[in-house]
Amino acid sequence: MRTPQAGFGTISLFSGAVTVTWIKVIAFATALGTGGVLVWFLRSSRMGQAIRATAQNARAARVMGIDTDRVYAWTFGLNAAICGASGAMVAMTYLVDPYIGLPYTIRSFMIVIVAGLGNVSAVLATAIGLGAAENVAAFLFGAEYQIAFIYGLLVVILVSRNAWLSRQRRYLA
Repeated sequence: MRTPQAGFGTISLFSGAVTVTWIKVIAFATALGTGGVLVWFLRSSRMGQAIRATAQNARAARVMGIDTDRVYAWTFGLNAAICGASGAMVAMTYLVDPYIGLPYTIRSFMIVIVAGLGNVSAVLATAIGLGAAENVAAFLFGAEYQIAFIYGLLVVILVSRNAWLSRQRRYLA
């Protein structure tokens, strides 16, 4: 496993009690900037509106004159660019190994399950809550159980979501 050296140094806070590397601050700022630009793009531009319309109902968007094949191509390219930027920042801040993406995939899946699709504020709140719960679990149980806590939380969320949805189906029938 290797991590490239960023060479930016560290920041010492609270008389040296807390140290943060500059690359993590830069990665955080880059993530916030990328997210802000993405939200602006999806709300303000014609292509962003077309992407949102196609995501809601592709057939209706096609009827309204939107070239959905072009929208899918734009969405794929946009996703590839965001994933490339995210991967570059992750590679600069953490150790890289062949299985580095699995914990991120599980976390992303959990966030989508809890927050739903298309609600950026709920996704952000869920991500912050998951990060806080994960760090509290690492503090209480130890860092070696941090990923196990995530998997256990995923199972609890999926089982409770299934029970909640089956209860709703029972009331509707």
